[in-house]
Amino acid sequence: TAEYAARLPERSVFVTLVHSGSIRYYTGRDVLRWEWVEPSSLDPAVEYLRARGHDVYVVEDDGDVEGFRRRFANTNTVRDLARTLPADLGGARVYAVAGSAPVLAPPGLAQ
Repeated sequence: TAEYAARLPERSVFVTLVHSGSIRYYTGRDVLRWEWVEPSSLDPAVEYLRARGHDVYVVEDDGDVEGFRRRFANTNTVRDLARTLPADLGGARVYAVAGSAPVLAPPGLAQ
């Protein structure tokens, strides 16, 4: 997942839980651990980051999809994910949040 994240724009911020440490450690990219975000604060946080030129991506691991989707069910961010095709990394999916550069095909797959 970190290897894939390194291929996305340099000013990317990743909203994640399980992959936060590896993305930060191996790429130096910023992460926003979603368990530290109040449900009503997710959309404003994404808007804040986008307004400052960051591309924002949600990284969902198979084990945290349900928790993330339940916690932020009433947000525009989760509604946007339902309309977005992710990059499927086999156990994790990466979604571009509205207004961010689109996700890339995972390595080994045609774009």
